[in-house]
Amino acid sequence: GPSRWTAGESTGGLLLLTLFGIALFERVRPPRVIRKTLCFPGLSPDLSGTTILHLSDLHVGAWQGEESLRRIAETARGLSADLVVYTGDMIDYRPEEARIFEKVFGSLQGRLGTFAVLGNHEYWTLGQRARDFLKSCGVPVLRNESRIIQRGEGRIRVVGVDDPAGEDEGPGCGPDIAQSLKDVQEGEFVLVLVHQPTLWEGELKDRADLTLSGHTHGGQIGGRRPFWNLARIFFRYDAGLFEAESPALHGHYLNVSTGLGYYGIPIRLGMAPEMTLITLCAPASLSQDTVYAGLPRPVIPVGEDRPLEPPSFQL
Repeated sequence: GPSRWTAGESTGGLLLLTLFGIALFERVRPPRVIRKTLCFPGLSPDLSGTTILHLSDLHVGAWQGEESLRRIAETARGLSADLVVYTGDMIDYRPEEARIFEKVFGSLQGRLGTFAVLGNHEYWTLGQRARDFLKSCGVPVLRNESRIIQRGEGRIRVVGVDDPAGEDEGPGCGPDIAQSLKDVQEGEFVLVLVHQPTLWEGELKDRADLTLSGHTHGGQIGGRRPFWNLARIFFRYDAGLFEAESPALHGHYLNVSTGLGYYGIPIRLGMAPEMTLITLCAPASLSQDTVYAGLPRPVIPVGEDRPLEPPSFQL
């Protein structure tokens, strides 16, 4: 009867209020910081302990007020990373949003360097001007090219692969993986920046020690594996850390950031805004894992997220 409907409506209303409260809390709290320590066979001891701060999908201007962006920037500066890298979609739709990025993030620099690749939103907003603008902010953009970072005897080859959204922008735009990797030398640690994780397949997976990407937002709603999230409908690599399935590529990783901003709706449930601090590790000895010899190794997330604060709500 009527009381039954009233009880159902009350329960539904309470659930909606709870979800709204969680979403509001995620908007005002400091961004989640995830730390990962990854060991790589053959890594120069001089590179062991090097930290890489991975930022992605800020979407400056889209549901992101300046106060929120300052919280992100302050958290990032407090981590004092050796390398700071952006994997696209720093700004959203309007050219004036680029000035907000410059104001808030222009002073965020890694001790060894700061680099970025463009995402689809930079191309939609500024086109080829995005590269020059970000460079003026102190953020060099790598478009199918690479740079070397030297630390003692260790060398990090930072490679940037352009986004497919640039394919109509003119010569040199759009992804060219062969061109991006052409200067890679034996013995270098190969760090690749790419906006869309789908580009990891093929030569990038084969030759890159560590690939960093974003784009998916983790769907903004849901949880990390084994939990469901919206991004898993569209992306094989939805969120978190993945290892190449081939035994020959043991130790080749992809990290998909769920990002720091919003797209479509200003809500995140279970996929809190995040940045990732990765520490490189040179193992003293690493034997071949014979368990996987000759067997297919599925691409699965590896490692545990270890947030600096209590984890966000997970569905």
